[in-house]
Amino acid sequence: MPLLQYDIEEPSKAGALSALLCSWYDIKKRDLVWRQTQDPYSIWVSEIMAQQTRITAVLPYYIRFMEHFPTIQDLANAPADDVLKAWEGLGYYSRAHNLLKTAQIVVNDYNGKFPTDIRLIKKLPGIGDYTAGAIASICFHQPEPAVDGNVLRVFARLYDSSLNISEASTKKLLTVFLRTIIPTDKPGIFNQALMELGALVCVPKNPSCPVCPVRTLCKAYEQGKQNQLPVKSAKKDVKQLDITVLLIKNAKDQILMRQRNEKLLNGLWEFYMVDQALDTAGAKKRVQGLGYTVTDIVSVGKATHRFTHIQWNMNGYQCEIEGGKPPSLTGYEFMPIEELQRLAIPVAVQFYKDWLIGSGATQVALEDLLSVHGLFNSSRPTG
Repeated sequence: MPLLQYDIEEPSKAGALSALLCSWYDIKKRDLVWRQTQDPYSIWVSEIMAQQTRITAVLPYYIRFMEHFPTIQDLANAPADDVLKAWEGLGYYSRAHNLLKTAQIVVNDYNGKFPTDIRLIKKLPGIGDYTAGAIASICFHQPEPAVDGNVLRVFARLYDSSLNISEASTKKLLTVFLRTIIPTDKPGIFNQALMELGALVCVPKNPSCPVCPVRTLCKAYEQGKQNQLPVKSAKKDVKQLDITVLLIKNAKDQILMRQRNEKLLNGLWEFYMVDQALDTAGAKKRVQGLGYTVTDIVSVGKATHRFTHIQWNMNGYQCEIEGGKPPSLTGYEFMPIEELQRLAIPVAVQFYKDWLIGSGATQVALEDLLSVHGLFNSSRPTG
């Protein structure tokens, strides 16, 4: 049944939903550091970090990021490399770039204070409807919805909706509907309660219906359909890419690297990489083709990393070379191994970074690294 139609038939449901949710949230909400403030800067950073990432994974990154950039002015004045390094490991690096851009706009155009008009908030880089709604409701107490995947799932079950939550039209419909029921006296609490319910109770698989504060209002629970909803489009196939990672090291213990300028992982540093699978002989031939004499080549091991729609299947070699001048390729330079700790390096190739540091310092065993990283098959898509 369409979301809007259902509540028209039962107008009392909206009030009961709000009361039950907000009471439950007051008792059961997680004690998250950003919930101790209504500062727009803190809320904005936390919301950007938490998108498509587990809250438990976000917490240490958030604390580290705020220690580096305690105010929006600090962030606006920071070099891009420093911001990327503080973001390292979270993935979706375009978000870090947009954080920096937005901080600079807020400082330069709004005297360091977030605009309160949601239309202006939405114009800031990297801020969409959800994040704008969260900032407006939590920080400025405006009755603006914040619709994410958790909220879509909750309402699909509450109203036994067969609408596909992957479609933009469904999100738009729910946003319009929420504007009619969001409590004007505590919109931020209501939005956070909805998101918390979706994160802790009304989870994607096997929701904890017996402890749900709104189960008496839930049509899916009443009919035993909670595990059949929401309706959602199937995930797209993940494109498989074979990549050879070449750790080209000269006699000065320097590694050949470059800073990426592609959209994916823009601004991060990577090793010399070839978009095809090479065996040892092929890897050696490729390095020699750069004009170097290879004195030794060692297989480092395999690693995989999944982005949103792409998976890198990597195989790595460390190549010892004579000489040390970068090849005639744009952007490449030799970096001291100790610099790897300072540079922002993609999680995708973190295994190879760890191997280099271990081989040069602590002699960490390859087998241990493979075990720790699980061949670096990430369970969370990043990009």
